[in-house]
Amino acid sequence: MKKMIKEVMFLKWNKWGTVLIVGTMLLSGCGDDQEDKKEQQTETSDQQISEDQKEQTSENPSPLKEAKNIPAEEKEAILKVVNQHIQAFNEKNIEKYMETISKNSESFKYEDEEKYVKDMFTKFDMKMEPENKLIIGYNKKEKTANIYMDIKSTTKDLGSGKIVEDAFRQISIYKKEKDGWKLISTSAMK
Repeated sequence: MKKMIKEVMFLKWNKWGTVLIVGTMLLSGCGDDQEDKKEQQTETSDQQISEDQKEQTSENPSPLKEAKNIPAEEKEAILKVVNQHIQAFNEKNIEKYMETISKNSESFKYEDEEKYVKDMFTKFDMKMEPENKLIIGYNKKEKTANIYMDIKSTTKDLGSGKIVEDAFRQISIYKKEKDGWKLISTSAMK
């Protein structure tokens, strides 16, 4: 996370740009020691998304479409966890939020994520309003799903009262574990 913040500051983003990006990319990684594993996971995810989208882009160059190979019961279970994740974030419910997070992620440490989110919840009111939720990739063998969302966010600094609104695109990767679908990675784009 420290490396990401330095990069954002390097690009001369103001305090609010940093807060919005950091707040919305809570799971992009909290430990610098995990950098190599993150890159490998991103490559795997990009390949999976790319493979899932090849057919769609050759048929029609329109925006992303939902994966065709996802069973209805899995789709329902995944979207239920995605909705819980967003609702818990918006309500600052750390327990419910952490229930949606994998303890086995290669892109962040669970304990670091919990500490970071608690800190963010004490300093900011952040609300995410997702639109266009799509499961754009599903891999039955690896038990992973890639979820695309357009998100509108509102962030209020509790110290100054300043409010910033933003919009971004996000791809989150969920993995099916023993106790259900869990978030293992998130990437946000302007």
